[in-house]
Amino acid sequence: MLTERTLICDVIKRYPLLSGYLQRWGMQAEELANDLPLGDVLARIGLPLQTLLQHLALHQTGNTYDEAVFAGMSAADMIAVLRREHHDFLVKRLPRFSLILKELSERKGAEQPHLLDLRDAFERFRADISEHILQEQDSLYTYIEQLQAFLWGELSTTDVRHLLAQPSPCHHALRGDEDEAFFDQARTITQGYSLPADAGIMQRSLYKELQQLESDLLRHEAVELDLLLGRVVQLEDAVHHRLATA
Repeated sequence: MLTERTLICDVIKRYPLLSGYLQRWGMQAEELANDLPLGDVLARIGLPLQTLLQHLALHQTGNTYDEAVFAGMSAADMIAVLRREHHDFLVKRLPRFSLILKELSERKGAEQPHLLDLRDAFERFRADISEHILQEQDSLYTYIEQLQAFLWGELSTTDVRHLLAQPSPCHHALRGDEDEAFFDQARTITQGYSLPADAGIMQRSLYKELQQLESDLLRHEAVELDLLLGRVVQLEDAVHHRLATA
């Protein structure tokens, strides 16, 4: 877990990508090797620890998350990261895939019919996951934010009692096998993302980015299931305790 007591030199060893980020905030390159506590360094350059953790969370790679990054986050900070990832999926990445697949299928569909199948499968997947993301934000994320608002004194006792009386929205974090089914289908359609000898840069980029999307979605869902739902339980316990002692 990264805390204000973690030494800056140890942080950089574990997360080299932070070197440039911290320098943009005003750190000198030679300071990154110091054995000063992270909290002292961040205070000097005016960078909140939670902002640093969010930056790290949004720049992780692979299909597993780094628990040390998320362990120090509040539920509100975790949701901020997840909402930004949702925005990236909905507004940038999914539309980009649709555009590339449309272009490729029109240009290469006659000689590579599987691109038409991949395009159709992706559009079904995009519609399904987009609906899931929006439902999750409207129900689960809003529920968590309202629990936190009550603990901060920003939601009335009457409102939080009404909130707790509703069916739990936690099931919205459970995605099932839909994502896995699509990516299995994509691998089947493309024969394991095998590229024809004359594949252009657009098709090469598409296959590479599809594999990256699968990895990023796995990590995103793991954070929700392994960590965020645990925060929900903690918040609910805190709210019930506050109500019982009010």
